[in-house]
Amino acid sequence: MSAPEKEDSFEHRDGLVFRMLGWFFLVFGVLVWLGLLWPQSTEGKWVNAMAGAILLLVGGLTVWLGRRSLR
Repeated sequence: MSAPEKEDSFEHRDGLVFRMLGWFFLVFGVLVWLGLLWPQSTEGKWVNAMAGAILLLVGGLTVWLGRRSLR
């Protein structure tokens, strides 16, 4: 196997890993935001809202990076 083919296969594998990890963060962020529907203190709602937003941001960027790696 020549060097460029091996590099391409590693990039492909990394792209798939980034996409799977990104989708995990996206789903987890949505679940955290769904937790806002249950009664809790105002401070708890703020913490959950910010944590969910950060998870969604990281997940979105990771999915984008994975899609970019697969091109």
